Amino acid sequence: MTILHEAKVELLALPQIHMIGIPVTCTFEGDNKRIIEETKKRLLARLPEISNALHPERYVCPHFAAETMFTYIISLEVSDLSHIPEGMMGYTLPAYSYAKTRCSGDPYEAIHTYLQQQGLHSKAKALAFEVYHVDNPKWPEEVDVYVPYERK
Repeated sequence: MTILHEAKVELLALPQIHMIGIPVTCTFEGDNKRIIEETKKRLLARLPEISNALHPERYVCPHFAAETMFTYIISLEVSDLSHIPEGMMGYTLPAYSYAKTRCSGDPYEAIHTYLQQQGLHSKAKALAFEVYHVDNPKWPEEVDVYVPYERK
């Protein structure tokens, strides 16, 4: 059995989600793991400043990429955007339909293969995101991956 067959992909609809976070832009080459980890530590050290956090036990990382670099926004889900701490950004992910998985292999490959088999495809220009638990952020086995999708 391949890893793709082991991955369970779930289709679900999510309402809009308000986030407050710290963006970090890295190249695909270089020390991006260290830079991302430092940014995560900065956000977690400032948790008390995010008074309206809904789930402080987890952090959410929407991301987007270009040919040579990517931006990762290490964030917390919040009830509203009425108070955004200095040096952070507030934003809202629109309500979309998502494919979700958690697996030991490449979760993005598993989701994209599943979507293709179902006659669906990822939604262009929409942000995929990863949900990590603060106490156990092990990639990919303990991370939920969400990819927005639409019909072809």
